[in-house]
Amino acid sequence: MTINELLSKEPAVVAPIYMSMAQYAADQCAGCSDSPMILAIKAQQAMLQAHENGENPLQKLNDFLGTEIPEEVMLGL
Repeated sequence: MTINELLSKEPAVVAPIYMSMAQYAADQCAGCSDSPMILAIKAQQAMLQAHENGENPLQKLNDFLGTEIPEEVMLGL
């Protein structure tokens, strides 16, 4: 799936996909004050907001968590 394909879908359809990506990314964060699950939920919300605004949700995920996970990795999950 590509970014454009994700953005063409309704938020309810991509929400579980974004959660999977957010969980993967949150697991990469070491030493954070919040648990990975809390981080994943917050990150998914940021991704859904980006989705609704027509922005890149994967870039938003990396920005939100301070990660640098390549889009190819995220899209392969």
